[in-house]
Amino acid sequence: MIILLLLVRIMVFALGAYLVFRACLSALRTFVLPRSAPDRFNRTTFIVVRQLFEWRSKRLQTYDERDRAMELYAPVALIALLVVWLFSINLGYIAMDWAIDAQSWYVAFKISGSSLLTLGFALVDNFPTAVLVFSEATIGLILIALLIAYLPTIYAAFSSASPTILTLLQPTRLASRGRSLRLRWTKWPRRPCLSKPTASRRGAISWAGASTTIPCYSPSPSL
Repeated sequence: MIILLLLVRIMVFALGAYLVFRACLSALRTFVLPRSAPDRFNRTTFIVVRQLFEWRSKRLQTYDERDRAMELYAPVALIALLVVWLFSINLGYIAMDWAIDAQSWYVAFKISGSSLLTLGFALVDNFPTAVLVFSEATIGLILIALLIAYLPTIYAAFSSASPTILTLLQPTRLASRGRSLRLRWTKWPRRPCLSKPTASRRGAISWAGASTTIPCYSPSPSL
């Protein structure tokens, strides 16, 4: 019986550690990796949020109403992704706290939540659990810091591209502005490449790498 209980605790600890590892790997692929990489956390979260927004927009009639309904899709999906990461890390550390300290699930939940949110109201009195508490608090702070650090990068990249996008979305001005946009592109001054994103095997580039890249422009035949 004791051996069986020990095996159960080892399996629970391993599952919790794997869940924490997958959540941290997803955050690294999203914010730090300078190229695109498939990730199940990201894909599942964005698909679920997209389906919720599409279910709402299907009831709307005009394009303007659907556009207003979908305008919050990307911000909500990004916040939802952070919530999924925090929940996965919390759940993984609950399993590891229970496996090490052999306390109830409620006590493990309090220890994990207090550590992840850096509240500090749950106290521990043994070394293995203290190591888990410090590591969980560190991971939580790093995730929040990564999100806060990259939000200005995302909005700066969007702001620099929005004038051209708005011009292309206006059909009445597209024909008259097409030649000027083409001439503006061909007459862009040459500059050396300061940074180049690394393309994945599928040829895609992650938003983090693309938003911090200064491209190289080469001359092309004018109209």
